[in-house]
Amino acid sequence: FVGIILGKKDCGQTQFGFIVSRKVSPRATVRNRAKRLLREAVRQFLPQVKPGWQAVILGRKTLVGKNLKEVVNDLEKLFKKSKLL
Repeated sequence: FVGIILGKKDCGQTQFGFIVSRKVSPRATVRNRAKRLLREAVRQFLPQVKPGWQAVILGRKTLVGKNLKEVVNDLEKLFKKSKLL
């Protein structure tokens, strides 16, 4: 459902940005809901995330219509693969 772009940061907490483009949906309400889902899913992992990174989370078309549990599971796999956890 999602992709990630990572960059190393000198110090401090890991920062997250969220992008859901018009290719996902032309309706702003759908894109905003997708971003809210992503933010809430990332918020659950904040205590476990390693410091010193900048991450951009990219929402894809398959994200539309998913519930929070599915997004959390997908993000967990992605974070483990990218060694953020």
